[in-house]
Amino acid sequence: RPELNVGEAPAPVLALRYMLPSDRRFLLGADHWLASWAARFGADRVPLFRAFSTAELAAVTRAGRDLRVEAGQTLCRQGEPGEEFFLILEGEVDIERDGEQVARLGAGGFFGELALLTNRPRTATASATTDTALLMLDRRGFRQIVETVPGIAGKLLVELAGRLSDLASPGASEQPRSPQEDEGVLPASAAALVPVLFGHAAFQQLNAACELGLLELLHETPGLRAEELAEQLGLADRPAQILLLGTSALGLTSRVNDRYTNAPVVEDLFHAGVWSIFCDLVEYEAKIAYHSHGEYTASLRENTNAGLRWFAGSEPDLYRRLAHTPELHQVFHRCMDSWSRVGNAILTGSDWFNGCGHVLDVGGGAGGNALALARAHSGLRITLLDLESVVALARERITAAGLEDRIRAVVGDLFTDTYPDGCDCVLLANQIVIWSPEENLRLIRRAFEALPDGGRLVVFNEFVDESLDGPLYAALDNVYFATLPTAHSRIYPAADCIEWTHEAGFGEAAFFPGRGWTPHGAVVAVK
Repeated sequence: RPELNVGEAPAPVLALRYMLPSDRRFLLGADHWLASWAARFGADRVPLFRAFSTAELAAVTRAGRDLRVEAGQTLCRQGEPGEEFFLILEGEVDIERDGEQVARLGAGGFFGELALLTNRPRTATASATTDTALLMLDRRGFRQIVETVPGIAGKLLVELAGRLSDLASPGASEQPRSPQEDEGVLPASAAALVPVLFGHAAFQQLNAACELGLLELLHETPGLRAEELAEQLGLADRPAQILLLGTSALGLTSRVNDRYTNAPVVEDLFHAGVWSIFCDLVEYEAKIAYHSHGEYTASLRENTNAGLRWFAGSEPDLYRRLAHTPELHQVFHRCMDSWSRVGNAILTGSDWFNGCGHVLDVGGGAGGNALALARAHSGLRITLLDLESVVALARERITAAGLEDRIRAVVGDLFTDTYPDGCDCVLLANQIVIWSPEENLRLIRRAFEALPDGGRLVVFNEFVDESLDGPLYAALDNVYFATLPTAHSRIYPAADCIEWTHEAGFGEAAFFPGRGWTPHGAVVAVK
């Protein structure tokens, strides 16, 4: 299974592969090198490599050279030329500038990074204070990994730029700069803000690559030159160069010897057979969410979904306004179905529905979750409840799947119409993010009333970490919920949902996190 990243396997695995040059160090002294490897690449021990994948870490160690020095040995001198970067594996190194000690670095520390980026003389002297083991990377090795590992350049440069401001303290030999010289100059650490500052532009590069078919073309014909890509995409030379620079800098494509290929992260989507799903996610962000995100600040100030200004109509929520624009209505539900498929594997792979005979899918949309559950549980019957315009789409899909005998779609308002009877499980999938706490409590109370004793409620959704500082996925997705669906939309921590279930009358309730790349999970409660 070439698509399986063994470093992220959910359980212990035995992986067989061809040997690499870097394996030699393990064969020559397994215990020593395994310990050094762990010390070198542990995220907490080496902040420089915190954002690196296993493949990127392997590329660094292959390009570097191990070095052992005795206490007192000088590794580089201030004012002398140099082109090596050093990462400390074991021991300590003193950093001196103009004869004065400015830092003492231990395992995980690094120095000499300016030599990788510029031809400037060394700005400090580094000497080992103890017997020290280091990983040394010269400019040639640095260039090798930058050219062969997509996306690694940006990660390295952001971390190194942040390090510059930590190491650079004014010395006696430096001339003070005038206020005019300092005015408007950002510290080097500002490089870390580039991905955020230009986040909107990064998305446009991704969207263009998808919409123009660049990544599909490189999947089918890898190794094309820029002029060949321009011709096949119908682009002039200038826009093709702009696009390829963007996709390569973002780690979507890789340029080696003037030829382009897709980055592994893109090829993984093709090999897994989910490229079309990912393209739907991109289209959703481009056509539904993108313009409205520009109303984020207004939405915060006005405490409402100000992004609705971009959609025709006067209704207070996105779902009813979409009916005024049939084309967007189709895009919304097609792409929303792809978003549902991202989480379907979590739903269908769980045991939350074991023992259930009839599920009421409240707000089930175009039927994505209902169809997935019916296919995963052969004896399960499902009733889907939603607005009339959405139910029409769901019925078409249910008929096409040949599942009319097990899934029925009925029209109804989630808050006012009577729920169909006979269910022993109520599913609220991706619903609580739409409504206010008061409205969510109403929905959960209605579910409680519709269930028999012993009946089960499954609230499936993405959730905020209990620490309220992540995950990043939820933090960024919250911009959409702040600007569009309703005036009260937001992503909640699971603890809030559990509190609502208890207040509604449910007894047992617990949170079960999913194991996907999105922060989805379920609160399951029993009446």
